[in-house]
Amino acid sequence: MVITSVADMDLERALELARAFDGHPSLRPRKAGGDPPRIALEPSMEAVVAKAGLPIEWSIYREMKPHIEDGELSLLPGRGGWYGSRVNGEWNWSLTGNEIVQRWGSGVANDPDLVEEVAELFEKLVVAFDASWGAVDLATAGLHRSPPPWRQLVGAFWVNYFGPAFVHMFPELSSLATATTPTGGVLIRVAEQPAVENALSARSALRNIFPAAAFEFHDLNPALPSEHAHIALSPGTTRMPWVVWEEQQAKQNTARRYANARKRLGAALASRPAPLLDDNAVEWSTSFDSEDWKSFASFLKRTVRGELSGPLGAALLAVIASAPLDDEDSVSLTTDLGVVRMGWFIDDTDTVDVYLWGSDELSTLCTDWLEGR
Repeated sequence: MVITSVADMDLERALELARAFDGHPSLRPRKAGGDPPRIALEPSMEAVVAKAGLPIEWSIYREMKPHIEDGELSLLPGRGGWYGSRVNGEWNWSLTGNEIVQRWGSGVANDPDLVEEVAELFEKLVVAFDASWGAVDLATAGLHRSPPPWRQLVGAFWVNYFGPAFVHMFPELSSLATATTPTGGVLIRVAEQPAVENALSARSALRNIFPAAAFEFHDLNPALPSEHAHIALSPGTTRMPWVVWEEQQAKQNTARRYANARKRLGAALASRPAPLLDDNAVEWSTSFDSEDWKSFASFLKRTVRGELSGPLGAALLAVIASAPLDDEDSVSLTTDLGVVRMGWFIDDTDTVDVYLWGSDELSTLCTDWLEGR
């Protein structure tokens, strides 16, 4: 059994999938985790998934003897797995989605009651998963992980599921449907029993709905619904997982820059006595967005010079540029306009409140820059 989905994955959906497995204890995996899996799915799969939370990337095992009955469970938050490739210097991002893979042996395939249970479990899973595509084949060694169904179909099988994007592109699928789902897809069961010889003509009829290119691998396969078509018909987040990853990377990089800048600033301040601010110093303050702050910082460094144009100033400006939310501090510097204390407060991710204490000349210069920018 293989099921692929680009539905918006969250913990509740993952728990619904686990409950579907729990409803069929004679079929569900017994262990999960790494390779080999060591997590016993007790007292229930739902309980273990609730404790683990997302993401889940597990190997799963039901039996080891007489046949290995294993699989994989990939449940990543949002729209699922993804990868990137660089073409002419530009990154192209693509979804692989989330996936359930479970293989059963001859003990299941030869038991009519369990065969019916497999079909029932499959239907529950594709609905809970809001799947794009899925299939079950008990007559062979079992389906393995397959390419995403927007790149290639790998065949026609005993029980097949086609999500709403397939139904929209190939309405003929509805004529072969043995059931429709609340999510807008169709189930097509080609025979009561899974033996291949029972359903050769029905499998051929299903294959013939699709052009030959649908069964060939292409990164962009025009013979199949695109990943965007599947997403459009599966309500949920529009933030793709690579966007989330890029944001996380940017936050981590900013945090590293901040830590390094703080270290440099601390070393620079420790190497000299703190200058004393004049008792008659006046305060000038305003708020900047991140781009205006860069321009103002450059102006200030050119104007007041002194320590602000040296290593201490470089570290100070780097601290402010990378400071996290609610960061607040101030530093006194010796400049060509006397001692200046520069303070800041980060009250928004894209805004910095700046406070300067110094001479009347400094206040006038800052006001003139602000009004003339």
